[in-house]
Amino acid sequence: MDPTTQAASGCRIGLDHPASIVEVAAAAREAQERLWGLRRQPGFDAAADAIQERHGSRRSGLPPSGEGGGPRRRRIADGQLCLDLGLGDGQGLEPAQVANASRFVT
Repeated sequence: MDPTTQAASGCRIGLDHPASIVEVAAAAREAQERLWGLRRQPGFDAAADAIQERHGSRRSGLPPSGEGGGPRRRRIADGQLCLDLGLGDGQGLEPAQVANASRFVT
């Protein structure tokens, strides 16, 4: 908080309110570097795959570690969006509408 805001609010950092103990940006950078350092170690991919195999969802379809794969998209099951709202002919959404709606689900 800048000195003008502190004076206007009557709250002086270090006197009325304790000063920060940790520099958040520096601590976050250090934590990120440490995590990526661990992920780069030999054997990390095998350990991650073993954890996914044991505890992960069988339906997730995650590729083994190190293969990339990009962002995942959820698939909408056929019929899931067929909801009759009583606004039309009672048929719910048409297949083309379901296909178009699936583009927006991530």
